[in-house]
Amino acid sequence: MSKTPSLLSGCNGKPLAYQASRKVNCFGCGTSIAMNEQAVQIPMKKGMRVGKKIHCLKCLSDILEQTKKDMAKIERLIPLA
Repeated sequence: MSKTPSLLSGCNGKPLAYQASRKVNCFGCGTSIAMNEQAVQIPMKKGMRVGKKIHCLKCLSDILEQTKKDMAKIERLIPLA
């Protein structure tokens, strides 16, 4: 994946824990997620449709880190009271 997404940008709903019922590939990095392995499903909007993309835990960590960076940028825009 070239740019790590943020939960603020393309997410349409909350991430859900996911246990693979069959072998699937991570939407973010393409690595295999084995049957019964833990992962996360993130609803992502593309056009008018919302699809639940499966991400491995490493990609989830990267997504959360990017979300924290985006939140920090937004917080800097809020004037101090």
